[in-house]
Amino acid sequence: MKTVLLFLPAAVAITFGAHAASRLVARLGRRPVGAVAFALTAVGAPLLTRLDTDSGVWTELVPGFALLSLALATAFG
Repeated sequence: MKTVLLFLPAAVAITFGAHAASRLVARLGRRPVGAVAFALTAVGAPLLTRLDTDSGVWTELVPGFALLSLALATAFG
């Protein structure tokens, strides 16, 4: 059950990102949406590089994982 709760924010972020991408691409075009999505990816990826064995799951892993999920779902959605 703990694992399910850990992946829930990422699943919600993927759903939201893919849905938002379809609306944003129709309104703004592919390039601006892709640029913002990959910029968010560049912000989210370093958040995961500072993890170690003593890292808090909810304070360090989940925020980076959720931001990365949102950004990549928007980029490829």
